Amino acid sequence: MTPPDFYLCVMFHAEILSVAGDAGGAARLYGSAIRLAPDIPFAYQKRGEFRMKQAQTLAAIEDFQQAIKRSQDWPAPYLSLINAYQVSGNTKKSGEYAKAISKIARQADRASSVTDPQEADSLYFPIKYKENSVREAEIDFQDSFFSR
Repeated sequence: MTPPDFYLCVMFHAEILSVAGDAGGAARLYGSAIRLAPDIPFAYQKRGEFRMKQAQTLAAIEDFQQAIKRSQDWPAPYLSLINAYQVSGNTKKSGEYAKAISKIARQADRASSVTDPQEADSLYFPIKYKENSVREAEIDFQDSFFSR
């Protein structure tokens, strides 16, 4: 396994520790996963979600911003960032990111004419978002992501 593949193992271990109630261990492992694959947005997204559960909203906002920086067309961190800004009381920023995710959803309009399977796969999540099935789309996206 190469480090970019190994980060998934570390990240899933962090998820297990989080569910088991070991917040300190989970936090350390999320950091390790990011160090192993710093350019992959998924680890930042998951650590941000973890930090939101720990009421570390400002740290979560930073993670969601890092995930967006690494994958500007992936709606999940935008949705999480909107929620984090709402929790923090910053409704102005929340509105700005809501506009950004609307732009991503509009990109899905062109999906019907796509013939390249990889491009179609990358558009799948925004299409589901547009259909108001965000949770279903996230599950499908993750299934697609991890089956590669």
